[in-house]
Amino acid sequence: MIKSILKSIFVLLIASFGLSTVQAQDIHYSQFYQAPLLLNPALTGHMPGKYRINAMYRRQWATISNKPVYETPSVAFDMNILRSENRYNSLGLGLSLMNDRSSGGILQTFNLMLSAAYHLDLTKKEKTYLSVGIQGGVMNKRLDIDEILFASQFNGEELDGSMGSGEVFDNSSIFNPDFRLGLVLAGFPTTKLRWKLGAGLFHLSQPSETFINETNKLPLRLVVHGDLRFSLGNSIALEPKILYQNQAKASELVGGLLLDLKITQKASFYLGGEYRLADAGIAIVGLRIADWDVGVSYDFNVSNLKAASEGRGALEFSLLKVFRSGYKVDPILPAIRYN
Repeated sequence: MIKSILKSIFVLLIASFGLSTVQAQDIHYSQFYQAPLLLNPALTGHMPGKYRINAMYRRQWATISNKPVYETPSVAFDMNILRSENRYNSLGLGLSLMNDRSSGGILQTFNLMLSAAYHLDLTKKEKTYLSVGIQGGVMNKRLDIDEILFASQFNGEELDGSMGSGEVFDNSSIFNPDFRLGLVLAGFPTTKLRWKLGAGLFHLSQPSETFINETNKLPLRLVVHGDLRFSLGNSIALEPKILYQNQAKASELVGGLLLDLKITQKASFYLGGEYRLADAGIAIVGLRIADWDVGVSYDFNVSNLKAASEGRGALEFSLLKVFRSGYKVDPILPAIRYN
């Protein structure tokens, strides 16, 4: 009985906070490094081939209610052009789509973004690159008004959908333009060492969005990320990663380490973990075969919500594939060798 009440209160808070005022924060992935176009516009075309596809799926807090509180699939495609005209620099173009379902689908957010990035060799020695990227597109938020429950509908024992809420909604679907900007600095001092630092600013236009008669602007989101790969011999490599995000009064800090073990000349197995500060411990495993990269992660909730979530957080799948067909420049630019 107590567990049921806690779950009902949690869903109620999600609805009241995230839906009526539209102040909810953006989506996040634990395997953030596997979704380059969603992480930073400057990573568009940052790859060792001509084309790349990426798919992600995240399912979070399925134990809170009879549906996952959050469910987030996304797909992306990007490519390199101008490589034949310029040995050192390149231009990346991309397209990404994301559809986030919050509170079991009560609130859905769909993003369609076009992106472009220019990768500049700072030294003309293929050792240090600066990438600048921009994204522009449309964001749609849809609200299933009939499925929302508010505190005014609590009858003393449970939430009663037959009771009137007293809430008035002006519309249930809103469209807004969305723009993002990003920078990435990448270095390749040796064949066994690679590093990358990046920063992005999302929602540059800060569009006004609301389902009710209020003024509400979508807050800017700052993203800072970094990763490193260094080889220990010929069969083992370590990959530390870090991510910081801030939006309005919400912030996120994630740090982790992957251990990559070579199985054959073209295949490796990786495993490791991350920690999202005051929120979750994350276990990660994956397989890289030729130009394929498949990863699976699971979040173990350690926040104050662990009683309602029973310690279970999110299950996440990632898929990344690079196509080298038609890629005739040799050597491959090292600045885009490491995703």
